[in-house]
Amino acid sequence: MKRPLFKILIGGLGIAIMIPVIFIGYVSWKNPTHQDIEEIGIDNNQTGELLLNEEYSVLIFNIGYGGLDKDQDFFMDGGASSRAESKAKVLENVEGMLDFLSRENPDFMLLQEVDIRSARSYDVNQYEMLQTRFQHYASAFSYNYQAIWVPVPIVNPMGYARSGLATLSKHSMHSGLRRELTGQESWPVILADLDRSLLETRISVANGRELILVNLHLSAYDEGGILREQQVSHLVSLIEEVYRQNDYVILGGDWNQLLGTSQLEDDDFMEEWPEWLVPIADSLENTGYQWGVDESVMTVRDIEAPYKPGKTFETVIDGFLVSPNIKIIEVIGHDLGFEYSDHNPVTLRFQLIED
Repeated sequence: MKRPLFKILIGGLGIAIMIPVIFIGYVSWKNPTHQDIEEIGIDNNQTGELLLNEEYSVLIFNIGYGGLDKDQDFFMDGGASSRAESKAKVLENVEGMLDFLSRENPDFMLLQEVDIRSARSYDVNQYEMLQTRFQHYASAFSYNYQAIWVPVPIVNPMGYARSGLATLSKHSMHSGLRRELTGQESWPVILADLDRSLLETRISVANGRELILVNLHLSAYDEGGILREQQVSHLVSLIEEVYRQNDYVILGGDWNQLLGTSQLEDDDFMEEWPEWLVPIADSLENTGYQWGVDESVMTVRDIEAPYKPGKTFETVIDGFLVSPNIKIIEVIGHDLGFEYSDHNPVTLRFQLIED
């Protein structure tokens, strides 16, 4: 009896070892890979170039895949949830954000965490919803997250994910590029993590130059901000090498770094400083570019628990970095009370000037 029992135990142990090995091998084989630079198609392209000294607006919004509304928490921040409450809730959240975007009617939109097909958002194609609502906009989509299966949390895993960055424009976008960022998680964590990249689109200006819109979403959960340092270094190199060609440049999105300094004077804020928040990199302060940030409106909340105004930790990590040949007229944070997403949107009003 002892020998058969021993064989059963050894067999069970072997199976327990082989299952994760087979899983990792399969996911490694099927996991999509990207080139450093890839061309991105433009959907429903529009016509017209931009004019000097005309006022334009660009809005950024991390829409939280329609699943991180005010009543949600998230397991990576210490909560329990890995998916939206329901498909109906995802549709409600996305429709609420689309209504807001329609009212604002910006010239350009830079959106993050837009799901195409993900278990966490019940396969709601949010890019398709954007295209249906904003038929007078050109649009481009670039993958930032393609996971065959995210196996955590163990009890209710997040599952498959296809998500990314979406840029919309009322004006003709004559090119789109996906630029892979340096600073990625190592194998095998990268198999379940975001593949950080930039979505770069270009719009012609009447004086022969271009407006370059850079849609970004930097890393959030790397301990000590090591990956973010590498990504910022890559950004600074691009600013120095690619974006210093006398063109107009706006980098906007979710930096996942503290933007602004006013909260540093708040003792309560300093005491509550969470592990995921890192200060803005010094190298970004020395590019010659200008920050477009509204520190009066918090743009992100902690999602360890559902949102409680006045109690939940909030800060500013969404904003713009703008080339000096662009005049910033106003930066407006929109306080939506985190009704539909764990982020609040921000609008930049600007003019292109002759320098």
